[in-house]
Amino acid sequence: MSPASPFSRAFPPSRWRRLAAAILLAAACRALIPIPAAAQSLDHGRTLAKIAGADPVLATMLELIRIPSPSGHEEKIAGIILKKLRASGAAARRDLFGNIVARIPPSPGYERVTPLMLAAHMDMVPGDKKNPLRPIRPRVLVLNKVEWIASDGTTTLGGDNKAGVAAIVDIAGRLTGKHPAQRVPMKHGPVEIVITREEETTVRGAKELKTTELRSKYALLLDGDKLYEVVWELAGATEVTIRPRGARGGHSGVDIHRRDNVNAIKVMSEIDVRIPQGVVKKNARGVVTSINAGLAEGGTAKNAIAPDAQITYLIRSTDPAEERKLLRAIRAVVSDVERKHRALQKSFRIELETKRLLPPWSANTASPFVKLVQEAANRLSGRKVLPLSIHAGAEANIYANKKNAGGEILQPLLLGVANLHAIHTTKERIAWRSLIRGRDWVLETIRLLAEKGTL
Repeated sequence: MSPASPFSRAFPPSRWRRLAAAILLAAACRALIPIPAAAQSLDHGRTLAKIAGADPVLATMLELIRIPSPSGHEEKIAGIILKKLRASGAAARRDLFGNIVARIPPSPGYERVTPLMLAAHMDMVPGDKKNPLRPIRPRVLVLNKVEWIASDGTTTLGGDNKAGVAAIVDIAGRLTGKHPAQRVPMKHGPVEIVITREEETTVRGAKELKTTELRSKYALLLDGDKLYEVVWELAGATEVTIRPRGARGGHSGVDIHRRDNVNAIKVMSEIDVRIPQGVVKKNARGVVTSINAGLAEGGTAKNAIAPDAQITYLIRSTDPAEERKLLRAIRAVVSDVERKHRALQKSFRIELETKRLLPPWSANTASPFVKLVQEAANRLSGRKVLPLSIHAGAEANIYANKKNAGGEILQPLLLGVANLHAIHTTKERIAWRSLIRGRDWVLETIRLLAEKGTL
């Protein structure tokens, strides 16, 4: 380009030098400004290897989360867990449903210590429903100076509940002295281990478990999502399905003029408008009763008057009386709407079906078991851990209605042994350092129980 060109007149050499200096200065300043965590470039493989080397419980967790184990597809991970528990010296087996059950005998002289059950589940919610066995590729995120392990965004991570499983496997080795970081057995009473299948879908693993073959009265379920979380109350779950049925149907053009038409979809909508949505009752602890319209379908074609429809609700409640009150109100709505539309078509009816999925559960917050867990947390962290009520369900709802070999009703508590975020989604992540502290909390609880002897 010639010196006389318009471009050279607009950018003489002196201006070029000032522009170059500005660019260099901006680059230097940028180097001093922290890059947002999401934009940081990490060598995930090397970083994950360092995390695995920080503590054996992390190596176990990373091994387990790489194995897809959606409900109903737990064979591979069950084999690995079983192998690890047996290597630790635990007498481990699979029951008829495929749950893992293991026993660790007490240290000599600690035979009379109150037995304790450690429980978790091996299945996970898949992030890709079309390909539930899609490989899980963990990566490292740094957010607010905290290192998290996450998936690559195409699957869930499975930290729920493989963090709990990893903690149990690690604890088993430390109790027996067959652990790379602890060759001297820790003094302890009888410990029983249960790792179930299908918790995320049907809770059938816990339902099928023969607790009458277990000695433990007290159980720690390592399935919370916040470190030092002690859950003592969980909501029950009841499924309510309403089905408008038997409408005449017909062509949306040819038959649309009939005054005796009943459209099942419109009937379903009329019912839904009159049924509450969301929180129905709450108290100082939080939500007591709620209802959610989760599924709806109906009709046969867009140019047909819908003869049938269906809507399904999920009611959660910690108070059976409040749940019964809500169900009575729903039945009254259904009866009223059915009566109105049967005046047009006598064959029309509305079916209402209820199905109890989980019973509600609450523990005694003044029990010695709750105080034991609180004392162990206080010893380790100096914090006062308060029992929580959560408006959800878990295997604790099932175990609290089952008996042990001595005919005693099980008394579970749900613990959080790691900080997890966005569980059941492709954004799930776990703050890996928190799992070390959570594992130590359970170990301290076992140690403290051995000191006390009985509860």
